[in-house]
Amino acid sequence: MKTEIKKIGDTIVVSMDGKLDFGSSIPLREDLGKILKQSQTDSVPKKIILNLEKLEFVGSSGISSFV
Repeated sequence: MKTEIKKIGDTIVVSMDGKLDFGSSIPLREDLGKILKQSQTDSVPKKIILNLEKLEFVGSSGISSFV
């Protein structure tokens, strides 16, 4: 899976491409955790958008990264 993170104003857009399965869910979870931790200390970002448009497959372990 390929992940691209862009900051646009007060919004962070996380775009994902490929397959989100057990192997790729752990690095994604760590990246999302860093974003959330940073958002608690900074005044920005106010919004996080998850762009799942190009994902071909999402396994049950991949979904848990969002929860």
